Amino acid sequence: MFKKILLVGFGPHSERIYAPVLHELEGFERVKVTCVLELDENIKSTKIRTREMGLTPDVIAVQKTKNGELTQDLRIFLDELQSKYLFDGIIIATEPTQHKQYILWALENQLHILVDKPVTTYDDVSNDIFLAKKIEDDFLLFSSKYLSRDKAFIVNAQRRYHNGFRFVLEKISEISERFQVPVTSSQSMHSDGQWRFPDEIVNQNYHPYNSGYGKVSHSGYHIIDMVNEFIKAGSVAGKEADEYEYFTKFVRPDGILKQMPFENYENIFSEDKNQINRKFSTLNVDGFSKYGEVDSHTTITPKLHGVNIGNYTISLMHNTFSRRDWISPGKDLYKGNGRVKHEYHNIVQGPLQTIQIHSYQSNDKHDVNTKNDYGFGGNNHFDICIFRNNAVTGDNEPFELISIDNLGNYDSSRLVTEMTKKTVVLEFVDIMFGIKTPEDSYSHFLTHADSVRMMSMIYMSAHQSGKIVSTYKYES
Repeated sequence: MFKKILLVGFGPHSERIYAPVLHELEGFERVKVTCVLELDENIKSTKIRTREMGLTPDVIAVQKTKNGELTQDLRIFLDELQSKYLFDGIIIATEPTQHKQYILWALENQLHILVDKPVTTYDDVSNDIFLAKKIEDDFLLFSSKYLSRDKAFIVNAQRRYHNGFRFVLEKISEISERFQVPVTSSQSMHSDGQWRFPDEIVNQNYHPYNSGYGKVSHSGYHIIDMVNEFIKAGSVAGKEADEYEYFTKFVRPDGILKQMPFENYENIFSEDKNQINRKFSTLNVDGFSKYGEVDSHTTITPKLHGVNIGNYTISLMHNTFSRRDWISPGKDLYKGNGRVKHEYHNIVQGPLQTIQIHSYQSNDKHDVNTKNDYGFGGNNHFDICIFRNNAVTGDNEPFELISIDNLGNYDSSRLVTEMTKKTVVLEFVDIMFGIKTPEDSYSHFLTHADSVRMMSMIYMSAHQSGKIVSTYKYES
């Protein structure tokens, strides 16, 4: 008997990731997407696209609520849908400001839950310390209402399922367990290569800046989560930090405009200067200083009994190397707008081990991939460099280089990240059928407590323009 799924949101990510695997699972009679909820202005296109992709759900309009509030009207609307369709599970693929109401409703109705990252965020969160704190408060609220512990509650943080990251976590754990040496420092960087023109910063509502949140609430959560996974993998009893200091600075659109004012665009696109002038002629950028973060840079200092015991840095950026060389934005704002990913991690365990992860793309077109794309600059480039004090650890060599294609039987014609995201959905369905338990999940909701807290603290620190000390601190 197939399981009935409510899919909330059919944007670019849902269409590229969820729709294909759900269609495949429908073919095996494991699940059926019986209903899709979308914003009214997207209903027509969603009906067309779901049919084109082989899905046959009822497509129903739903309205946004302010900051994810589960209003009485929305609760009644969703309860009526549940009475009609008898959903077993829900996949929440909306903008993150709209996650909260669907999570609360799903918990009330004891549904299996798969939700995109981050768990929640808010319009204007980068300007309001109260909203920044609510990110962690939401997590605690959901935890208190997660009563049916036999139900899946998965956060789609796909790096936890990625063979390369899982291999690195094993290597960190090996050193911490053998020698009781934790992660003593780390540096993590992620960039999206999203070149948005000033008018698009104002007008675009997909992964927006104009709502007062940005990179930290977009792909940034993935990196925040992995930093916490590195720390947990190296955890040593008695050496865990009991206090964290945060120092964060944002670069907002007003800063980007200082870096590249309008005349830069006129020079770069000199042959189309009139088109550039038309784009910018009536543009009002007065609010750019309150827009969401384009780039975020954070230093985190862990402490034990008041003593600094390490340092972690996290740089999250949209404004980096891009392949865009055209004026009007592409239709696909998720993958088809010149976006190029660069990612780097440097994880240190004192004098015994340093692991570096390098993942650098040079192309923005990812629909066609080959074996060559595992190389430096390729669509699937992901190299792991392991440096070990082998005279102490007993390894044969002090250096090992591993490519992602050595860690799994991957289809070289597809993106590794998208194959990894498929495994998240498969795990979700396995839990629905009782093949796995919720605790088997690599990304069980309850294991995201530290990552959610870190995201919340990054926003709080940026709002304070200085140091924030965690409330989880040593008391003398």
